[in-house]
Amino acid sequence: ARYECTVVADGRELIDNGLRQQETRKFTETCRGAGVQFENAYWLDDSGSIFASRQFVSQTVAYLRANRL
Repeated sequence: ARYECTVVADGRELIDNGLRQQETRKFTETCRGAGVQFENAYWLDDSGSIFASRQFVSQTVAYLRANRL
């Protein structure tokens, strides 16, 4: 399936992954296509690496949350 997506910066956010807290920059990606609309979220550290993410998998699974330890 094809999706059209846009990404917007949502400012800074403090994320706690259970082991430590990290000040991050949050980005939200909104996608539409094939009768589906969803939002992915990415939290990047100051080096630009993804510290945490929440990504759409499918309508039956919904979302997967990942954190860098």
